[in-house]
Amino acid sequence: MKYIIYSDIDGTFYSHKQEINQDTLKDIAYAQANGVAFVLATGNAYLKQVKHVTEVTKSDYIIASNGAFVYDIKNDKVLFENRIPNDIAQKIADVAVKYNLGLDFWDEEKVYVLDNNAYPQRVIEILKNVIIKDAYPEMTNNPQVRPYKMEYVTTDNDEGMDKALAELEGLGLVKARITPHHCEITLEGSSKGNAIKFLNNHLNINRAHSMAIGDSANDISMFSEVDYSYLMADHK
Repeated sequence: MKYIIYSDIDGTFYSHKQEINQDTLKDIAYAQANGVAFVLATGNAYLKQVKHVTEVTKSDYIIASNGAFVYDIKNDKVLFENRIPNDIAQKIADVAVKYNLGLDFWDEEKVYVLDNNAYPQRVIEILKNVIIKDAYPEMTNNPQVRPYKMEYVTTDNDEGMDKALAELEGLGLVKARITPHHCEITLEGSSKGNAIKFLNNHLNINRAHSMAIGDSANDISMFSEVDYSYLMADHK
């Protein structure tokens, strides 16, 4: 019999200060020693910080970019990916410029950031350890850029965010508004829930033997694909 635990990272596996609780690692190791698979399911890119977390948890699989990327770590194999086509990504970038929103997006190698004052310094600090390039010229000049996920952010322009998201209707996108100031955008078919369904089928694991733990809007889709779901009470 197979069992599996899916866990969000930020605000769930560790706090937003990125502090790892050693007791949590012991619990994960205990579960793994007793035949339970542990899989991280994050909205973030599968780059340096997320790779570090998969290493310390000894995870065999990772769901990244809100389900747009599912990867078999042990066998170095992409199991599923669902990228945003360049023409739609360009539209998302154009709308960000129009309403003066912060924008970031990524592919398998780089994080791109639109350099404007709307982008919170806190997020810039988080991204400083990965490759950062100016997003808008790269999107315009390189039609091969096909992001896994794009994000709008703002510090005090919620009205602009509302207008921007309204302009993206009808493009086949999933928009997860984490806060009034932050929205994550993926292509339809990309969600943590769909990724869990895919990976459970791939591993032949029943939803009755599956657990999901999360804390945010992009975790809600996970809860409908497992029989045991848990929402963090305090993730500060």
